[in-house]
Amino acid sequence: MSGLLRLALVQLRVAWPRTLAAAAAVLVAVGSFLVLTGTVSTQQLTVTETVNDNYRSTYDILVRPHGAQTAEEQSDGSVRPNFLATEYGGITDNQVKQIAQLPGVQVAAPVAVVGQVMRNILVPVDVSQVLGNRDHAMIRFGVTGAARNGSATTTNQNGYLYLTRQPLTTVDNPRAPTQPDSAELAENRGGTNVTACLASDAGGPATSPATAFQERCWSAVGAGDQPPRVEVSIDIPLTVEAVDPAAEEALTGLSSAMVSGRMLAEADGSALDQSGPAPVTAVTAVMASQLPMDYQATVRVDELSDATADQVLATTDPGKRAQLVLDAAPSRSVAQTTHDAADLYQQTAAETAGAGVDQSLLLEQILQPGDVTYSGSAPLQPKPVPFDADAWRSHSGAFLPAPSSIVDTGYRNLASKVRTDQSTFIAFNVVGSYDPAKVSQSSSYNEVPLETYRAPTVSGADSASKTVLGGKPLRSDLNPTGYLQSPPALLVPMKALPALWKSFSGLDHDAPVSSVRVRVGGIHGLDAVAREKIRLTAERIQGKTGLDVDITIGASLENRTLDLPASAAGTPTLHVTELWTKKGVAVTISDALDIKSLVLFILILVSSALTIALISAASVAARRTQLGTLSAIGWTTSQISRLLSLELIVVGFAAGVLGALVAVPIAMALGIVLTWWQVLLAVPLGVALALLPGIIAAAAVGRIAPADAFRPRPTRHAFRGTVRLRGVASLALLLGARRRGRATVAAIAVGLATACAVAMSMIVQSFNGAVVGSFLGDAVALHVRGPDIAAIVILSLLGLTAVVTVTTLAVMDDKASFATLRAIGWHDKKLALSLTVQNALIGAIGAAVGAVSAIVTIGAVIGAPIGAGLATAVAAIAIATLACSLAALFPAVLLRRLPVSRMLAAE
Repeated sequence: MSGLLRLALVQLRVAWPRTLAAAAAVLVAVGSFLVLTGTVSTQQLTVTETVNDNYRSTYDILVRPHGAQTAEEQSDGSVRPNFLATEYGGITDNQVKQIAQLPGVQVAAPVAVVGQVMRNILVPVDVSQVLGNRDHAMIRFGVTGAARNGSATTTNQNGYLYLTRQPLTTVDNPRAPTQPDSAELAENRGGTNVTACLASDAGGPATSPATAFQERCWSAVGAGDQPPRVEVSIDIPLTVEAVDPAAEEALTGLSSAMVSGRMLAEADGSALDQSGPAPVTAVTAVMASQLPMDYQATVRVDELSDATADQVLATTDPGKRAQLVLDAAPSRSVAQTTHDAADLYQQTAAETAGAGVDQSLLLEQILQPGDVTYSGSAPLQPKPVPFDADAWRSHSGAFLPAPSSIVDTGYRNLASKVRTDQSTFIAFNVVGSYDPAKVSQSSSYNEVPLETYRAPTVSGADSASKTVLGGKPLRSDLNPTGYLQSPPALLVPMKALPALWKSFSGLDHDAPVSSVRVRVGGIHGLDAVAREKIRLTAERIQGKTGLDVDITIGASLENRTLDLPASAAGTPTLHVTELWTKKGVAVTISDALDIKSLVLFILILVSSALTIALISAASVAARRTQLGTLSAIGWTTSQISRLLSLELIVVGFAAGVLGALVAVPIAMALGIVLTWWQVLLAVPLGVALALLPGIIAAAAVGRIAPADAFRPRPTRHAFRGTVRLRGVASLALLLGARRRGRATVAAIAVGLATACAVAMSMIVQSFNGAVVGSFLGDAVALHVRGPDIAAIVILSLLGLTAVVTVTTLAVMDDKASFATLRAIGWHDKKLALSLTVQNALIGAIGAAVGAVSAIVTIGAVIGAPIGAGLATAVAAIAIATLACSLAALFPAVLLRRLPVSRMLAAE
């Protein structure tokens, strides 16, 4: 064996170009295999960690009334934002108990949405300096609301205040229907009664709060020490929700978000309070310390000229009076103040929490906005609904206090529940305040709808919309019928609901709960067991109650595009994105990654093995004459095989060691994790990759008779007669035709590399297509994109290595022919150009076949669309053709160094 080993080492040293080519091929294959398998493992680890860190949010299952899911939710497996804003019951208390008692349910936290109540914040403006020493004066006032970076403007509470030093008397027969909210007042001027203020409903009720006009009068007679002032209100709708305090604490840890006062307790409900001027039923509540709003109210107070005042008082037509006041140029500005609704709310919340029963917030009306309906799908287009003025009227027909934005474009029908029990008032006893931003949130990737604490997020999707919004997200403009609604401001205990039912008719007594958020116990990861446990729990809930069930574990936020039409208040059409919750994203990622990893591993193994097989076959076949000589002098096939095996083992061992040494720093630079067993696998892998294909090729050569080994190998379909070389192209074609087997091998190598690159690209696109779009999917795709690119590059390098090796060996075998061509006048540049053209043809044909094969195969295996690989295929064919052309540089250099005279003499 020692003699055979020495002979093998001599052969490797003598034929060092072939040895180096084979060793380089094995080294590249081993290194590539290690790096790519490390890539797959690293991707698996990174994605698994990302998914495990973000798969679970506040709750695992969302239970809603039967039929609550919209068509948009059902079509793509999502949960819409603002879904709680339109659910006013549908789940009974008994159904909540049934859910809580089911096996596996750790927490069942119900939410009952009551509706919206209006918080009226009075803004007084002292105008005592206006009258001065004059007998009378007139002041115009009004409120202008602005939203969406000022692009939407609305007005309300327009009117005038008439100031006089003369006494005002009530007119017995007013020019108005009966039972007005304010009387008609007259002033005596020089013996003539002048109507200073018409009755509030003179001319009939207004058709809109924007057109309602107020006439107010103040007389110094009887006013005492009360100075004249203009008083307007800034009205903020507050959503009221009822929760179970214990369940809410177990689900969200609400107590940790309290910033003042205390959390709701199990004993809290409602109680009669008689500390104020009138007895009220006080409902215990906690209040959000801040709410996201986009509404600025500007209060304007202007003095009008005496001439304008005389014109106004000279007519008793209410419409003309209003028009004269609104159109008049002011003589001077008395006051102008702007108030941000979010700031006013925050200030009021701080003052209200812990201050006892707030009798300034007495409930007269509960508003219940309806659901938004859409047309289209990408983008969704919310359907506007007409303004319903009657929903804002009191029993007398006058408009109730409301923000000016209610006249802007609405998308929700509005139901109004007016207080029917006149024996008592309802107020709130706010015992504490909480900061919604401090309510626990598991991850920004997977947050499920938690509208009890957080507002929906809507942002501009194009530059025009972002400009309109001033680069800020779209927020609620306080319009209860608007597209966006603020999260609840007041949380009350479930035990307080009967007090509200008593005072307001039309609330759902029988099934008051809007949704139940369920957390399943014993879940510690997103494995198959946990997924099955959650699925069974959801199935039990649906089977027991018949309610709609959404499995939200593993969900993630995703952007849905919307087109909000131009609004009545002046905002142009907005192209925006809204965060919806996509269900099952984590499961989709895990499944997609498993398929991707399996296919990638197979591609890596096949690419490495076939590349070495092609190179070994070409290398062994090139030694046909040498092996025939050994056979002629008495060597048996077994002895020849042992010699070749020793040579290949030495090459494979050395290349495996070098491959491991090269792969480790490359993996570290790319952030790829290589385990110790992967590194140790490099040596046996190198030996196997070199040995097995070489033995197969040697066996084929060993079957050739010794005499045949010395004859020139016949070429199939050889050209008959003499072929005239007309130039570079004809020589390139002749070279390929003479060595069709070698040309086919080279084309196969190129096709394999191209097929791997195209297949890899389609796999990555398919994987990303399965997960990208959601926040969690985007994060995962970002993690794996770099290693994916590295994998494509290395797979292509494997094929290119095969091309360079095979074509180099082919040139060495045909060196006598090239020497002859040089002897008859072909210069080196012309010969190099012919090699370049030959390789370009091989590359183009092989790449085209490989690309088509990859598109068809991968499309059939993983269901990827054919179009997903077309762009990559075109680019791969172009790159492969160029790379193969450049691969001719090395054999061209060898040609220049061929000794022509010696080669011709040997021939």
